[in-house]
Parts: sequence; structure tokens; C-alpha cells
Amino acid sequence: MNKLKLWFLLSSSAVILLGRPARSAQGGNYTLTKDLWGASGSAMLSGGNYTLNDCIGEQNSQGGTNRDNQVLPGYCGGHFGNGNMLHVVNVALDSTTFTINGMPYGIPLQSAAHIQLSDQIEMDTLQKGVAVITLQDHLGQVSNQPFAAQLSVDPSDPSQHTLLVIPNQPWQGNTLYSVAVSPALQSVDGFPADQNTDFQFMTLLDPHQQNIIYAPLGGISASGSGTSRSPVYGNTLSINIPADALSDYFAVLTDADPLHNPISVDPQAVSDANSKALVSGKGYSSPVAMQEISFMNVAGQKTGALTRAAQISFSFDSQNGLVSGTSAIRAGTLRLYTLDQDHHLWVEMPDSTPKIQTVSGSFTQSAVFALIGGPAGDASDVYVFPNPWRPHGPNQGNSAGQTGTDQGGLTFSNLPSECTIRIYTISGEKVRELHHSDLNGTLGQEKWDGNTSGGSHAASGVYLWRVESDSDSKNGKLMIIR
Repeated sequence: MNKLKLWFLLSSSAVILLGRPARSAQGGNYTLTKDLWGASGSAMLSGGNYTLNDCIGEQNSQGGTNRDNQVLPGYCGGHFGNGNMLHVVNVALDSTTFTINGMPYGIPLQSAAHIQLSDQIEMDTLQKGVAVITLQDHLGQVSNQPFAAQLSVDPSDPSQHTLLVIPNQPWQGNTLYSVAVSPALQSVDGFPADQNTDFQFMTLLDPHQQNIIYAPLGGISASGSGTSRSPVYGNTLSINIPADALSDYFAVLTDADPLHNPISVDPQAVSDANSKALVSGKGYSSPVAMQEISFMNVAGQKTGALTRAAQISFSFDSQNGLVSGTSAIRAGTLRLYTLDQDHHLWVEMPDSTPKIQTVSGSFTQSAVFALIGGPAGDASDVYVFPNPWRPHGPNQGNSAGQTGTDQGGLTFSNLPSECTIRIYTISGEKVRELHHSDLNGTLGQEKWDGNTSGGSHAASGVYLWRVESDSDSKNGKLMIIR
């Protein structure tokens, strides 16, 4: 038999010619030629006892399945199963200042990327198989734009398995890039990359330009239809740093859990401040979100204060006026606080500005920030229904437009989070006193059953009411018709 042929034994012999055919086969007596058995065949040989021997050509990577088989040392013109596909072994940069959630961060603008692969590359496939993409610019705008870079074999790797990616111009500061490898990239043997590989990194901030940072970092994905930011969690942070606020290239480190994973703050100071806030805020003032922010130079050392104030903005989710994930914190009460580390206290930022689902403020140095709510004290929108209350009248009932029932009573609505309700006769005698707390009852509502403090029914007539919180009050009238 010619040495360029492969002997294959099932229940009887079959001949396989050397080459890179399209598919493997299963069962029976057959001959596979170069055009029939390929580098990425969908199935391995199966269905009988066989031996593969004396192969030359390309490396054999995998044997067959089912019953007894033997693959002896050597090479064959194709391979069984999915073959010896090309894959990315490692991606590295010349210099990485920090790593955040597995992503290189604070990359110097002159750094090159090194892509180590499992085999030598067919250079004709390099331009189609490797792409450098700008995912997000220095102003935090998502993008999907190609970035010009030189692609070549890394001369420092004698195996020639490593690609070198060098930007034609320096990387832009505070920019998120992707080096993407696709199956269009092939090895010298014609085997494609086994999957799409997306390696992302973010560069140092250029102090001479405005920089906007979103935390948590990342959350950006590239696709054929564009680039999108995927929310990582409900509460996110943006930091707007004006040009020339610092004199050197730098990185901004952020951490959303300084209590358990601090950058440099003492976690005890955070814990003590949280406890004090709960007491002073009557159980409402617990941080909805926290962020420790540190400005770091290329040596990984904390820098001094900014020469120009930066803007910090927390965004949050809310539903029906409540901050998502809370049972009693109203969105309108949220303010920004900074940690006083010496006294273990949260201190409200003087220019904290609440807007729709966003609270903003300005700062000039590394610190820990928190988004904290409190009890709502505004009583200006309090009202009572039904008014008049006529539980036994012809239109009694608890639906809209009806005059109420004994069981339903009267409802004070739009109450402050913590307040006292007092009902008086028209002559000024106190009839009943009620205490409301959003933490212990229906949010912003309290029912009066129409009884006096002694338990008897309040007589028909006009009554005065007063609602008082720590910061506001409101008076009104109601009528009872028995």
C-alpha cells in the first residue's frame, strides 16, 4: 500500500487518503478521501473495532469512539472530532497599573498587547481575524468604532505563537478598548479560532482633557449592531472630572463595598457611621449605596486633592416613590453624604442636589460617599378621605365616591414618614391622638376608626385635625355624619 494512504480497520478494511476532508463517517465499509473528511468534522469515527496506523502529514488530535480502538504514534491528514482548533492562550499588556473585576485598568497610552495563541498564525487571515475596537470614550460615551493598530508576530516569542498589537497612535486616555479575536483567524494549518474572544482594557486618564467615569467599570459589550452598556446593578455612579484637575496621568479606583472590601478606608469608621445614621435618622438613614473613590498615580499611590472640583452623581431605581430594595425610604429624601473618618460620621454634602432618580454633588479629594435617605417631613399634601364620613348613609361603602363604612373608618393620606395626628372638637377638646410611622404601617397612610380615646363613637359634627412632623405641620377639617 502507498505510504501516503492511511489504513483503517473496521469489520473489514477501508482506505483513507491523506488530506483535510470534510466529515468523518460511521459504521460499515467505506473509503474516505481528501474531500470527504475535514478539519472540523462533526462526528468521530464510530461503530466498530479499528486501528489507525502509520500517519503522516498534520497532527492527529483525537481518536474515535465506540468499542475498541487504537491510535498509534504518527500524523494524519485530518483529525477526528472537532480537531485541533486554534485558541487564545493568554492576552497581556506591557504594563497594567490595576486590575478591576478581572479587567486591566490604568493602562499607559503607549502599551502594546500580546496575544498568545495555541499555534502559528496564517498571516493572510490576521486583518479579518483580529480587530481593535473603541468601546467607550473618555466622556463615557459608548461606541463601536475600529481603532487603527499594527498587527504582527511578536518578535520576542521564538515559537511565533504570539501576536503583537501596537496602536498606530497612542491609546486615548480614559478609554475602554477591546481586542477581539474571531474564527476568521486561522492557524498555518488552516484551523480557525475555536470561539470569539473579547479582551477588554481601560487606559489611564489624561489630565489635560475632561474625563467622565462610570462605576462599576465595564458592563460594555460589543456586537454587530453596536455597543451597549449593560447595567451591573441598580445604583450606579458617574464622576465628571474637569480638564487640568490633576497634573499627571492617573487612575480612579472605585469600590461599592468599603465596609467589606475597602481600598484604603478603615471599615470600622464606615460601620460606626452607619450605626449612628440609623439612630439619628429614626431607622430611615441607612446607606442605599456607597462608593469609595481614590485618585491614584501610575505608581499606585494616592494623589493629592484636585485643583478643580469634580462632580459626582449617584443614580438609583425607584418604584411608587420608594427607593428600590427598601421598604420605607422615599426617593425624595435621598442626599449625598461623605464620610468623616476622624469622627466616624456621615456628613451631608452642602451642595447635594436631588433630581429624578439622581443625586449629585461636588468634591475635590479621595473620599467615601454614600447615598442616604431619611424620614420625609413634608406635611403639605396631607388630606383625609372620605370627607364627610357617613358610614350609614345611602351611599356608604369604601369605593371611590362613596362615604365610607364603620370598618373602613377615615384615612389620613400623604403623611410624613414619622408624625403625630391629633383630632379636636370645634371647641378645641382633644378627641383622639394617633402616631404614624412608615416603618410600622402603611406608607404615608393612617386610619382613624372614628372613635374617641375613650373608645366611644365620635358624635356627628365638624372636627379639626392637625398633623405634625419634626419639620412641618398641617391643619384641616373633617365632618362626621352618623
